[in-house]
Amino acid sequence: TDGMFQDCRSLSSVNIPDGVASVGNNAFERCFNLQTVNIPNSVTSIGNCAFSGTFSLRTLNLPNSVRSIGANAFNASGITSINIPNSVTSIGEFAFNNTKGLTSVTLPNSVTKLGERIFKQSGLTSITVPGSVKNIEDATCVFCGKLTSVRICEGIKTIGDAAFQDGWTLETVSLPASLEYIDGWAFGNCPNLKIIECNGTTPPDIHSDAFINSDLTGVILYVPKGSEPAYRNAPVWKNFPSIVASPPTAN
Repeated sequence: TDGMFQDCRSLSSVNIPDGVASVGNNAFERCFNLQTVNIPNSVTSIGNCAFSGTFSLRTLNLPNSVRSIGANAFNASGITSINIPNSVTSIGEFAFNNTKGLTSVTLPNSVTKLGERIFKQSGLTSITVPGSVKNIEDATCVFCGKLTSVRICEGIKTIGDAAFQDGWTLETVSLPASLEYIDGWAFGNCPNLKIIECNGTTPPDIHSDAFINSDLTGVILYVPKGSEPAYRNAPVWKNFPSIVASPPTAN
C-alpha cells in the first residue's frame, strides 16, 4: 500500500509477507531508523520513493521476481550495498540519487531503461553500463565525485547531456563501437581524464561541448588501428593531442 509506513521513525525491521506483489510508493519513505527489510519472491515492483530517506538502511537483497525499481526509490538513503537481480528491466529517475555510501553496483543485462539522474551525487567509484540499455539518459552520473572509471558496453548508441559531468576523479572511459552520439557536457568538468578508449572505426558524432572544461592535454585517445586519421580530422576528437592505435577490446 502506498505510504503505509511513511515517516514511521521507530520502525527498525520489516518482514514483508509472501504474496505481496509490490512495495508501494512512499512505503518506507523517511523511516530513518529502518535497518533491515526482507522482501519475498512475490514482489515484482519497488515503488516511487519506496525507501527514500531511509538513512539507517545499509544493505538490501532484491528477489529475482522484481522487474522494476521506481523513481527516487532509494533517494538519499543510507544504502551501501544492493543487488539488482537479472529480472529487473527498468530503474526510474533519481533512483539512487545522493546515495553517498553506495560505491559499487552491478547493472544486469536485463535492464533496458535507466532514468535520468539515476546515480546523481552517489558514491560510485566505477560503473559499467550494459548494452541492453541502448541510450544513457541525461545526467546519469552527474556530480559523482568519486567516480574513476566508466565502461559503456557494446550496444549503447547515445550518451545524454551531462551524463558524467563533474566527474572530478574520472580517469578512464571505454566507449563501444556501437556508439553513435555523445551529447553536450557528457564529460564536462572532468579535469583528471587520462584514457579514452573509443572502439568505433568511425568516430561517433559528438557535441562541441561534450568535453568542455576537461583538460585534454595529457589524455590518450585509443582508437582502432587504421582509424587514427579519421579521428584526427573529426570535430572534437581532433582536439585530443595524443591519438593512438590499439586493438579493439571486448566491450
